[in-house]
Amino acid sequence: MPKKLWEPSEERIKSTNIYRFMTRVNDTYGTSFTEYTPLWEWSVDHLEDFWAEAWKFLDIKVSVPYGKVIQDKEKMPGARFFVGSKLNFAENLLRFRDDRTALVFRGEDTVRRTLTYNQLFSEVAQTAAALKAQGVKPGDRVVGFVPNMPESIIAMLAATSLGAIWSSCSPDFGIKGSWTGSARPGPRYCSPQTGISSKASRSPLLSGSPASWRNCLPLKNRGDPLYQRHPGYQFSA
Repeated sequence: MPKKLWEPSEERIKSTNIYRFMTRVNDTYGTSFTEYTPLWEWSVDHLEDFWAEAWKFLDIKVSVPYGKVIQDKEKMPGARFFVGSKLNFAENLLRFRDDRTALVFRGEDTVRRTLTYNQLFSEVAQTAAALKAQGVKPGDRVVGFVPNMPESIIAMLAATSLGAIWSSCSPDFGIKGSWTGSARPGPRYCSPQTGISSKASRSPLLSGSPASWRNCLPLKNRGDPLYQRHPGYQFSA
């Protein structure tokens, strides 16, 4: 047996979410789990109990509670979980309103940004209001031509908070690839990044893009709420 390189302290173990969940299961079902493997085996043998406890432990916010934990559990894939429930993805992710760090971003051009939960909620609220003003409603598709940066997460949360379907594509795919994968389903709203930064160079992205891509942009250039929120990039169409 190889020598163990590291082992967490008892205090650190008891501060983890998995330990708190295991304690909850022990208190509720009279079990005496002290390690992960027995807990995992219980979760496999008692699917409904496990997922019901996970739902409560995670404090899932819903508008309509579920009527059945699992339907057709023998079908994998094909089983349905928490049948009948209705929830909003963004509501659950934006439940915190404090000054703890929610996002840390580092760009290739040394840009570093952090957002607290309060700041993230504010950004999402403003972007959601802008999308709603453009007529975005539940079931609409919102597409982002954006890299991995805070604005991508903000736009996703804003779209899903309205009940819209979010899809994004990285500029790495290029104009043609992104157009094929993202814009052709007919989005209600597209928000592209007009430039990309790689190390010390910046390159425009939208020149030569399909006319129909531009036509589905109800907000242009710096009027777009997503264009205004990244101090480390200069955007120009």
